[in-house]
Amino acid sequence: MPTQANTSARRTLTAARVLAEVIMQGGASRSRLAGWLGVSKASISRAVEELIGNGWVEEGARFRVAQRGRSATSIIARAGLGYIIGADLEGSAARACIFDCQRNVIGSRRRAIDPSWAPQRIGAQIRALVDEVIADADVPSEKLIALGLALPGVATLDGREVRTTFAQGKLTRVGIHEMIGDFELPIVAADNTLCVSDYERRFGVAADVQSFASVLVRYGIGAAICSNGRFLSGEAVLCSELGHVRMQLDGEECICGQRGCLDTLASGRTWPSAEERHGERWEADLANRAHHLGVGIANLLKIVPLPVVVLNGIYNAYPDIVRPAVNSALNAALEPIGLQVPSLRFGDDLESKASISAGLRALDQCLGEYLERSSLARRSA
Repeated sequence: MPTQANTSARRTLTAARVLAEVIMQGGASRSRLAGWLGVSKASISRAVEELIGNGWVEEGARFRVAQRGRSATSIIARAGLGYIIGADLEGSAARACIFDCQRNVIGSRRRAIDPSWAPQRIGAQIRALVDEVIADADVPSEKLIALGLALPGVATLDGREVRTTFAQGKLTRVGIHEMIGDFELPIVAADNTLCVSDYERRFGVAADVQSFASVLVRYGIGAAICSNGRFLSGEAVLCSELGHVRMQLDGEECICGQRGCLDTLASGRTWPSAEERHGERWEADLANRAHHLGVGIANLLKIVPLPVVVLNGIYNAYPDIVRPAVNSALNAALEPIGLQVPSLRFGDDLESKASISAGLRALDQCLGEYLERSSLARRSA
């Protein structure tokens, strides 16, 4: 027989799930929340009333439900309920931002890094950025919910450790707290490709599809697969390190120790300097790199055929050259074996998308703990 304590715990968990979904979606009706979360409408209504009573959400505008010809009320989070920090690391830079519960970014910073640095030195730079955006935002420390990190490599399912190549040629397991140091907030890490891909699924160019492949090219090359609205994630990701698919058996040696990886042919690590990226020679070189990238993507799609490919990163600045080269490679590889050639979409140029998505993933895991802390503080006040 359920005890009062167990019932209270379940209701708190439901309220946390409702609030997390409201924040991530930017608002939702009670019926939509019930459908998304697989919870009864009665449970959703109780959770919403509790959240309203605590001052954590409010009723927004009414909107028309086209299928039923009636209106519904949107539930939205109060902006000042709490603040989430997101940080993102790629080969040459780290970024951090802080945003409120309506996803308004209220502070952001960027800092150059050297990919050959040790994990602890890189972590110190990320920590400095995080401290700076918190200071810039000037919000009460008790209103900070969690820190989400988007890092290159494969994060464990609990987000506490990442397997990555921070230093060239050294595949290393790094504990997140070991890297960042002592930090009062919960920290959750995720693969940066997965974070960018999740942003595109929720808010970007893939918001209208359920299944797609997402490719991120910065210093390295990563990929993520979304199937029926869900990502393959954590240790189960087989294509996160797409850059280390071997393309040429006798090719150039890669930082992973193998030869002929896609990374050696198409990654940002191998790009010429900015001064060299102009003129006909560069355009021909770029088209060749984009062709290799297209072949690598096609190899992935031969295993998991998908209708859409979303591309983010350094190639997106050159769509007129990259699009035809990638499409040509996809057509040549997929059409002869009867596989669908996907639609190629370029992600938008929002620099903070990985940081925002990392923060939202941390929010999803840590919001319940934050609400409990807030409730205890309120009761003891």
